[in-house]
Formats: sequence, structure tokens, C-alpha cells
Amino acid sequence: MLTSAEALAVAAQFYREGDLAGAGAVCAHVIANDPASAEALHLGGLVALAFGGAERSATLLHRAVAVEPLRGAFQFNLGLAQRSLGRSPEMFRAYRRALAASPVHAGALNNLGEATLRHGGSPEAEARLRRAVAADPSAAEPRVNLALAMGGSGDHAAAARLLEEAAGLSPGTAEIWANLASEFALLGRNEAASGAYRRSIALGPASFAAMLNLALVDTQGGAANIARFLRAQVLEPGSALPALALGRAGLAAGRPAEAIEALLRAVRLMPWLGEAHRSLAYALRSVAEIEGAIVAYRHHLCLEPASLDGLGEFGGTLHDGFGAGPSLPYLRRAVTVSPLSSRSWANLALALHDMAAAGPSIRAGRRAIALDPSTVDGMNALANLVQQQGDAGDAVRRYRRAVAIDPARPTVQSNMLLAMACVASADGHEISRAARTWGARFGKSDRPRSAAIVRRSSRKLRVGYLSSFLLSSTRYLAEAAIRGHDPERVEAWGYISRRRRDVSTPTIVDALAGWKDIDGVGDEEAAAIIRKDEIDILVDLCGHTPGNRLGVFARRGAPVQVTWVESFFTTGVPEMDYFVTDRAHTPEGGREDFSERLLFMPHCRFVYQPPEAPEPAERPAAGTRSPTFACFNNLAKLSPETVETWGGILKAVPDSRLILKWWSLTDPATRALVLARFAQHGIDAGRLDLRGFSSHKEMLVEYGEADVALDPFPYSGGVTTCEALWMGIPVVTLRGGTLISRQSAAFLDCIGAPELAAASREDYLRIAVDAVSDHRRLEAWRRQFRSRLARSPLMDVKAFARDLEDAYLRAWLGSPLGSP
Repeated sequence: MLTSAEALAVAAQFYREGDLAGAGAVCAHVIANDPASAEALHLGGLVALAFGGAERSATLLHRAVAVEPLRGAFQFNLGLAQRSLGRSPEMFRAYRRALAASPVHAGALNNLGEATLRHGGSPEAEARLRRAVAADPSAAEPRVNLALAMGGSGDHAAAARLLEEAAGLSPGTAEIWANLASEFALLGRNEAASGAYRRSIALGPASFAAMLNLALVDTQGGAANIARFLRAQVLEPGSALPALALGRAGLAAGRPAEAIEALLRAVRLMPWLGEAHRSLAYALRSVAEIEGAIVAYRHHLCLEPASLDGLGEFGGTLHDGFGAGPSLPYLRRAVTVSPLSSRSWANLALALHDMAAAGPSIRAGRRAIALDPSTVDGMNALANLVQQQGDAGDAVRRYRRAVAIDPARPTVQSNMLLAMACVASADGHEISRAARTWGARFGKSDRPRSAAIVRRSSRKLRVGYLSSFLLSSTRYLAEAAIRGHDPERVEAWGYISRRRRDVSTPTIVDALAGWKDIDGVGDEEAAAIIRKDEIDILVDLCGHTPGNRLGVFARRGAPVQVTWVESFFTTGVPEMDYFVTDRAHTPEGGREDFSERLLFMPHCRFVYQPPEAPEPAERPAAGTRSPTFACFNNLAKLSPETVETWGGILKAVPDSRLILKWWSLTDPATRALVLARFAQHGIDAGRLDLRGFSSHKEMLVEYGEADVALDPFPYSGGVTTCEALWMGIPVVTLRGGTLISRQSAAFLDCIGAPELAAASREDYLRIAVDAVSDHRRLEAWRRQFRSRLARSPLMDVKAFARDLEDAYLRAWLGSPLGSP
């Protein structure tokens, strides 16, 4: 019969060979004969722990350490059993006793350090783990735990070095590679992180976390990333994280429908996850599902009421859908939650701007820039605001600073172009160069020109109009022609890109053969939609105005592309083929300022459709009131040269007054600024009547108080000029060298009143003074202008529509892409 020592040797051999049942049976036999055998109790405890019997293991190991309390290995293994049972205090005591018995016990140092780390004692854990690494330089686990401690304290570079060493010691451990990848990602080393995650997945292909994180850091992954998100979703079907990530990837890839589907799944799986609701709201907003986005943002803010991003985005959504008023409370909360957020102040500035609170909006814009001098959003917002106060020159300077900081923002550069058109010192060549720069940067496409050709057997032209169909210029200067197309010659389609749903949106869609809403649709996708509709000629009605979709034209949505209405200078887009104009707007010398070929109309580039308006008011008898000048144009057009000239007119007619009307004049700060600008030219505030917002009909009635309308320069009036003439008021203008500075003059030519268009500022002053002094002529103009306008080519809708169709046909036949 074997002695106890011999039996224990056999048990140890069985244990080493993996025969745990045999080892356990021998140990039980020894313990039955010698209950105080520490070796048998210890080995029996290890066998019980290996079989998952942590309670039995702890009992046997307790008996072993009671017999030999100074055996460090016994205390260490007891600590393992207590950890399995979740008994943290007992675990810590056992590990500490192991170290008391054997101060360089690597396992005890590692496990005690790891346990201390999990319980929040980072400095103490770090010290123990360093000792563990020193005690066993060949062990990977202490390095992994020390790396976790270093990463938790923010030293990700040190953590990455330790994990690289651990991976060298144990290259087949998937968890080490996954941890190393996470540290690389935190260091911004995405390529290295991607490689480490791939190693982890190769070793453990069912790793949900590695699959998900690889997709997140692999910025070039494209479709492969989406596949990884889907794989992660299969691995963890109850987790919202892969669905959330898949939704974000879909948005980044320009696939909003797939993104929304994934994000709806994320919200269903984890309705308490605020970020899932926010991402869903963002996706819905991107496809103009404003109501759904609002609901999702409300859920997000209920879960995370202090979410700065959520507040800002929700405010922006309300702004887009319903105007500035509903958005203000949320934008104000955003600056309250984070008063040091430059972006929040910039968003608030834009909303206040739309509420005609120019002074507060400018203060908010300046706060944004003070917090972050490099914020392009803040600079853009402030430039917009100072322009609405009538200082386009300052706006241009601010836009240029924003462009210098971030030249990849097309909207900012479009805003700059519009502001340049208001500055007298910016001639057509300068604006053209800036527009061509825009086109070279944002207006190019990799798509071959021939890829857009669609040949159809029908001789009828299919013309697509791309616009918000909200702007007054489109409504009053183009809509009648679109409605007036001969259906035998032109099949008209519409592509609506509007930022805001509005009950006043014209019902032009009723007159179209087909229409589609492309708001929120990416430029390439929108161009593909238009190509699929087999549009022959695509017409831009926006130019560089806010909300334009010139990117669609850059991607060649149709064989022939034309810009019209809101284009006041060249688009600069290489793929834009034609620019609709007339010889009054664009004389021979101005052709070189356009990157497009000029498509000339025989009379005027517009056709005017007046709004419902009262009859022109009777002019008061001579001598019953002061001579009255008026300007109801955008305040941004009041260049310094304009103000100086108008000041000279008021001085030349000492008892005269000037009515200025624009929505931003509701703001006291803006009013004070305008009064100060005129005061510099010796004009007392009492001679200026500054009026803010009113309804359109009320504004038309106010023309009855005026004798002569003064047109600003160099950015002359458009619809405003036509409305003044329709209400019987003569408009004095300065015929300049750019298309936009010749617009009012072209209208006056159309109605047979070229004598009101001046050739110089001195001539402008003389015409205005003479006009207001000739009471009989003023009365005749008031009686005649409406009928003269109605009989002119400017309002001959039928003839204009035929001329426009002829122009389109010339463009179609004259283009190498449009030839039948």
C-alpha cells in the first residue's frame, strides 16, 4: 500500500496530465486517512476549483492554510477561490497573506493589483503590478493589467508599449490584441488599431467588441465596415451598439434609408440609450422628416437633458422646420448648459438674426468668436449679421477670414460672393475670379461628361427646374414662365430643395409633369435621381444664394445645364453650360466675366408676375407734405457710396425725407447704426423714417407715401424695383458695369423709362432731385406705370415662355451633349 507521500505524488502527476478526476480521488483518499495533510487539502482544493466547485475549493484551501499559514501558494489559491465566489474582502486578505509569506509572488502581486484596479485603487494597483512585472518578466498577464492601469490614468502611450510587449510574450491571445487596438485608437493611430483588431478577430472570430471597434476605427473600410457592423449585430443580437454604429456608417456613406432602418432597430433594442435617439433624429432630419426628427430629439433630451449636441441640433431642426421662434428656447438652453461652447453661441446668433434681433444676434456672434477665434461657424454667422446691418464690406472681410481658416466650406464662400456683389469696389472681374475659384474647388466632378448623356426618341424637351420655390425672385420672376410652357414643346419637372416647410410655398408643383423633393439628399444621389428621370435640360434657379445645390450640377445631373433667376454673376461651376441673360443686363464687354456660355433672351431675362396688390394710391396735392423718397430693399445693399449719394439728395431737397424699410430695422441697434451712417453725411435723424417688418400687402400699401424710390448700388433691386413700379412709383437707378448693377435699368428699359437710369452718381443725384421736384410728372408716372408695366415685355408671359423655350432649344442643339 502507498504511503501518503507516495499517493500525493501520484495525485500531482494525474493533475499535471489533466486527469482531474483521478487526482481528486487520490486526494480524497489521502484526506480521509490524514485530515491534516496540507498538501492533499491544497491539491484537492485546486481540483475542486477546476471543476467549478468554488465553495468546496474554498473549504479545502481554508483547512490547508490553517495547517500551514505561511505557504504563499496556499494563500494565493485561496484568494482565487474567494474571487470565484465574489468574496472581495476574503480575496484581498488571502492575497495579502500570500505576499506576506512570499513578497515576490508574481501571481499574488498581479491578482492583487488587478483586483485593486477593479475596485478603484489605481495608484496602489499600479505599484503592485509593476512589482508583478519585475517578479516574472516572462508573464504577459501582469503587463496587460499594468497597461489597463496606465490607460486608466491617461498614459495611453505607456499602456500601448506594455501591451505590445505582452503581445510579443503571448501572441496567440486575442484579448491582448483587442486591448492594444483600443489604446492605438485612443492615440489616434487608426491604422495600427485596425491591424491589431484584425489580429484579435483572426484569433477569436466571435469577438463582438473587436468586430465592432474595427469598423469604428477603420476610416477607409467602406462597405467592409458595414459588413463588420452586421457581423457584430449577429454576434450580439440584443445589443443596440452595432445597429447604432451601422446607422452612423450609413449616414457617412450617403445611404440615409439604411441608416434610419438600423437606428430604428437600435432604439427598439435599447430605448434608454439617448445617443441612439439623437442619431435617429439626425438621420431623419437629413431626409427632411422634420416631425419624426423632432420626436426623436425630444426622447434624446428626456434621457439626456444636458446634452449640448442634442440641444443645438434640436434647435436647428426646429429652426429649419418652423422658423427661429420655436428654436430659441433650446438654443438658449444650450448656451446655459455650456456657456463656453462657441458653436452654441453661433447657432443662437443665427436664430436671433432670423428673429430680427440684430443687436443680440451680433453680441452672440461676437461671443462665439471670442470663445474660439478660429470658429468658422461664428465668423460666418457674424458676417451674415453685419451684412444685414448694411455693412457688406465688413462682411466680406469676415468671410475672407473664415475662408482662410477653413477653405473647405462652400456655403461660406457662396455667402462671400453675394456680399462682394454689394461692395462698389468689387468689379465684375473680381467677383468672377472668386466664383471660378469656388467652381474649381467645389464644382468639379470625377464623373465623365459623357456619362450623363441620355438620348430619348421624343422631340419634346424635358426640362427640370431645381429650386426651393420659396424665394420671391423665383415666385415673381420665373413661376409664370414655368407655368406658361407649351406642353407640346416642353415637359417641365421640378426638384425641390427647400430648408423649411412653409404654408406659403407656391403650388407650382401642380403645373409640373413631375416633381421630387431632394431636400436632405446628397448631391451625387440627387444627380442620379435626375439622370434616371431622363431630364434633357436642368435649370438652376438659386445661383449662390443660401440653400443652393450647385453640387448637383457639378455632378452633371443632365446633358445640358443652365442657370437663371437667382444667378447674378457666374456660378464658376465648370459643368454649368449656359447663363440666361439679355443684352441690357450683359452688354458685349461683360461676357468674359462668365464661365458659362451666355443664352440671350430677346427682351429681358425675367418675366414679372405681380402679387395681389391695391391700386396705386392718389398722390397728395403738391405742398401738402414733404417730398418723400423711399427704399424697401435689403439693408445689405446700402453701400457707403449709396448712403453718401442719398445724403447728397436729401441735402439738395432740404425739406425731403427718406423712408427705409427692411426687417432688421426692427432692431434698435441696427436703427442706431443706420442713423449714424447718415449722420456722417450731415443728415439729421428726423429726416429718416426707419420701418421694420410688416406683411407683404402692408408693405405695398406703404409705397403710397413715397414720391420716388431710390435704388441702391451696386446691387440693384429686382422684385423690389418691379413692385415699386407696379405701385406707380418711379425708381431712380445707377446703371453699373455688372449684371446685378444693371437689373433695375433693364426693367426701366423694358417699360420705356430709360431716363430714370443714371450713368454716374452725379447723374443719379440730378435725376432724383428733378423727379421729386416735377409734381405733374410724378402724378403722370403714378397713373401710367402699372399699365406701362403690364403692356411691356416684362409681363408678357406667353411671349416670354416661347422665347425661353426657343433659348432652351438653342442650348440643346448647340451643346455637344444635347445634340439629337
